[in-house]
Amino acid sequence: MLTKISLIAYAIVTLLYGIIYISVPELIGNLVGWTDPMAPRVFGGLCLVCSVYAIIILRRKEWEGIKLMYSYLFVIFIPTIIINLSLLIVLFPTLPLAGISQFFMGLVSMSLLFLIGLVSYIKQH
Repeated sequence: MLTKISLIAYAIVTLLYGIIYISVPELIGNLVGWTDPMAPRVFGGLCLVCSVYAIIILRRKEWEGIKLMYSYLFVIFIPTIIINLSLLIVLFPTLPLAGISQFFMGLVSMSLLFLIGLVSYIKQH
């Protein structure tokens, strides 16, 4: 049950991030000082692909059939969290307050989803 809840949460959050990052990259880029709108769009595309991937996994019934796909889906958060944390540390002195809060919101949401996924994976074993 926790596996399905984590996949539903993952699909919803990554879908929302994907739509926001693709449709309004200027808003995101202006908060952190990026001038190239492609960087947020690429991350938004990755989020949309992950959202669709989570929905595909949700349709499968048995754990053995989704174990590898499930672990891939949640392991992708590790480099994303590391990159966001690194960017926050490097850009912190130059970021406006809205940019800092955006980074923290992203880090918290990704960390929570990763922890839910990890707990669910451990519980399945």
